[in-house]
Amino acid sequence: MQTITPAHAVRDTNRKTTRLWFADDSPVPTGEYDIRGGICWPIPTPDGGIKGFAVVIGRHLSTNVYHWLDETEWICVDHVMEDGRVAFEGIAPWLNDVWRRFHLGQWYYHGDRELAFRYRTQIKKSEQIQPKPKMTEALWDRDEYAIAILREIKESNRFAVPRESIAFQTEVVWSAAAPGSDMPGPMLALCSVLASMELYRWDGHRR
Repeated sequence: MQTITPAHAVRDTNRKTTRLWFADDSPVPTGEYDIRGGICWPIPTPDGGIKGFAVVIGRHLSTNVYHWLDETEWICVDHVMEDGRVAFEGIAPWLNDVWRRFHLGQWYYHGDRELAFRYRTQIKKSEQIQPKPKMTEALWDRDEYAIAILREIKESNRFAVPRESIAFQTEVVWSAAAPGSDMPGPMLALCSVLASMELYRWDGHRR
């Protein structure tokens, strides 16, 4: 899937927004955005592995539409090297890249706090990640609350996401799963950022 990269990005530190410029044929429009990220720490997957997920979302302030900007799967913070080669790719370079493209520094997560402490500490200590992202817990008592926010955004045509993205494909598959199924990583990351952006709305001056 093609990476979304603006031709130019300027951060407004007073308004805490980023103005992005895109080509005329881009699926994402030029404009002022509130950009934040959702992250799921590596958790067990149905195939017996372990995997984390992160997604970048920008809310176009003129239209109030949430735009998918990027995503990645990951299993470690820094690269794991074996015999002089990268055995497992870390999320560190990607975090730096989304900062460069979108000036994204605010991330939200939800889930096990001990797991969160472990990975937040690794990110804080990583020499590869600059500047350090801010990680904030997304709070909700029941998953149904966050899922309802996602569904409301979708049904009101305020969510633009590529059909080939992992986030979109996971949402489609999970929505058809049996009731009560555990929320997969991509859904957890997506709900974390969307629920937080709806709860802690950009107000023109601060978040």
